[in-house]
Amino acid sequence: MRASTARNAYQAFANELKALEAAHNLYLHDECVDRENIPSGVIDGSEEHYVALRDAAINAASLRCEEYGLDLNALLGRVVY
Repeated sequence: MRASTARNAYQAFANELKALEAAHNLYLHDECVDRENIPSGVIDGSEEHYVALRDAAINAASLRCEEYGLDLNALLGRVVY
């Protein structure tokens, strides 16, 4: 996967989370938190960077869903973790 493809995948997932937030009045996504949770040493803008951002977004959103008593996979209609 190229960096631009990984970036697009992360942005598409972030947009899905934002849509869920609006539809269900939830807090699921925060790019700043995603950036804080990626491993150190990952080069900003690289493919690995965007893959790590998406993984961090999935992890954070799934934990937030658990706090709401919800299942992120069910809300999305597919399995992401």
